[in-house]
Amino acid sequence: MACNYKNWPNTSSRGLPRELQLFIGMPVIVTNNIATELGITNGTTGVVRSIHIKPGEVISGDTGYHHLKHPPDYIIVELDDIKMKPLAGLPPNHVPIFMKIESFQVSMPGKKKNVSVNRQHFPIVPRFSCTAHKSQGQTLQKAIVDLVPRNGKTKGLGIEFSYVPLSRVKRLQDLMILRPFDAAILKLKPRQGYEEMIEDFKTKID
Repeated sequence: MACNYKNWPNTSSRGLPRELQLFIGMPVIVTNNIATELGITNGTTGVVRSIHIKPGEVISGDTGYHHLKHPPDYIIVELDDIKMKPLAGLPPNHVPIFMKIESFQVSMPGKKKNVSVNRQHFPIVPRFSCTAHKSQGQTLQKAIVDLVPRNGKTKGLGIEFSYVPLSRVKRLQDLMILRPFDAAILKLKPRQGYEEMIEDFKTKID
């Protein structure tokens, strides 16, 4: 099972990466609703400020990758746009992120029922890039946007495919298009679900 799972994409394991690489100063995205009342939700962005390893864990002074024998106790992340008083002993917006248990289903050869797999992990992932869906609600200082669909086809897409990533910055000069794209992407109509949602909003406003 471990060998099969190792080759799975993150989308098949509830967004859990096979290996979480971290370093001080690394931009990250929170992947779970940790404390919605404080604004610490799925999609909250931040920067890793410290990694608190377990007592006895030894890290050499050499640069490069360091594989820990045991997961860290917690990770301090400076989060963006959260609403909470500073925690004792920590600067503003610095929050400890602890491990949590996530589960997903695995199909096993010769078995009719799927096997439930539980994994402990930190609910954060690197933020060097993200999908347009993940960027919803964010305002970015600068953005490099790819408007070429993954399969090269526009079928099934709506105008939100281009609108969401293109509207993440405030100024046009802060936006860069990664590569040439089909201009038809900019002329798509909203998908049916979005149109219904807009009509529902209009009804409530009226």
